[in-house]
Amino acid sequence: MREALANAICHRDYAVPGGAVSLAMHNDGIEIANPGGFHCGVEKHNTGLLEYLMITHF
Repeated sequence: MREALANAICHRDYAVPGGAVSLAMHNDGIEIANPGGFHCGVEKHNTGLLEYLMITHF
């Protein structure tokens, strides 16, 4: 949890004015979001990170 939040803060896009990291707690999990996107051609479909987090942490 700490690492996920630290990554969201460290890797957010600071070029986005007023962009903020958000944390939402739900009954079935936690959602952390930050402004910006993937870097260097990485897209949602070609990273296993999202699936890994869904399987192992929620």
